Amino acid sequence: MLRKHGLTSDLVVDATMVNAEGEAPRQGRHGGGPLLGHPRRRWRELLRVVVQNQNAQFESLYLVGTRLGLISAMADTFPELGVTASDCIEMMWIQSMLYFAFYGMGKPLEMLLDRGTSKPDKYLKAKPDSLLKDGVGLLILDPYGGEMVRVALAVTPFPHRQALYNI
Repeated sequence: MLRKHGLTSDLVVDATMVNAEGEAPRQGRHGGGPLLGHPRRRWRELLRVVVQNQNAQFESLYLVGTRLGLISAMADTFPELGVTASDCIEMMWIQSMLYFAFYGMGKPLEMLLDRGTSKPDKYLKAKPDSLLKDGVGLLILDPYGGEMVRVALAVTPFPHRQALYNI
């Protein structure tokens, strides 16, 4: 929703701010203090929620056989994914180290000996966290960009407009 429509406050042209007592004092565009922002009048656009297909990509190693073995295992375990041979790349384990280090396909294995003079095709910054107790986990990725970038920071302050995701 953020990528497609931006922030709600980007779309509001006029609003009546209502406090807990039901009073509607006007104090600028975003109200202030204890006021509860409640859009009451018109919007720039009428938002319509459309169910969209979701797309996700998972990269992993299958170390117990060939591509055909993986396809068979995936068909038995997750038939709804419809994994085919074209979804898989078969390579030696050492080549997968280059692939997962963002150097891509077809690069010489000697690149693994390089101590930092060559740059990978992509960049990864990671912050690991350790779980101390087993339990249910949840990771939420809020996609930014799209419509979020179109609205200038001066119009509606939101410092993360240029970001791709919030984790």
